[in-house]
Amino acid sequence: MPDWKEKLLLLQNWIEGQGYKLKQQTDCEDAIIFNEKTISLNSRLHPETRLYYCLHECGHLLIELEQETFREQYISYVDRNSDKPPRSKRQAVGIIIEETEAWKRGKELAEELRLEIRKEKYEKIMTEALYTYMVWVI
Repeated sequence: MPDWKEKLLLLQNWIEGQGYKLKQQTDCEDAIIFNEKTISLNSRLHPETRLYYCLHECGHLLIELEQETFREQYISYVDRNSDKPPRSKRQAVGIIIEETEAWKRGKELAEELRLEIRKEKYEKIMTEALYTYMVWVI
């Protein structure tokens, strides 16, 4: 059985190398808070699930580090610091694009760091999360 906590520690080292910190608290929202340079994770989640959400949030960090390139590629880019539902189709699509890209980049980061993941489970969690966003933006 893989040691998910050990993998999460390796990912935490990468996060700290980017100048961010990882905070795991009971019942908090899984999110990246750019102005605090913090990734927060719900500690009630199974360590494997936490790893996958953490990879996703790292995907957002990678997008932030390449923000100008991302904006050039995806004209539907919107302010992800807003928690308000999108007001236009363009904003809604922008949210889905960025969320999808963050999951993709998180998976690529796992490969780069040689963090073995169960791709089927990662994709299941990704699908559930993306579906939640789709419902939210409509």
